[in-house]
Amino acid sequence: MIQQSLRSSAIFRELDDEELAQVLMAGMQKRFPQETVILTEGAPGGQLHVINQGRVRISKRELKHLSVASLLGKEGAISPM
Repeated sequence: MIQQSLRSSAIFRELDDEELAQVLMAGMQKRFPQETVILTEGAPGGQLHVINQGRVRISKRELKHLSVASLLGKEGAISPM
């Protein structure tokens, strides 16, 4: 199921099976209770969160909703090669 979520995201779509397996081995699955703050603006980056189930609310002045296969924190976690 996690592999399907990653495949449906543009950033991972072009990876072959071996590359995607490396991504999966480098990560970990984590569950957050409802209303948990996952990221805070201005906090150090370096993590990528893939939403595999449920929804995440992003709030500042504008409210956005993300769902399965959306990515959080990619700007700090992924640098161009």
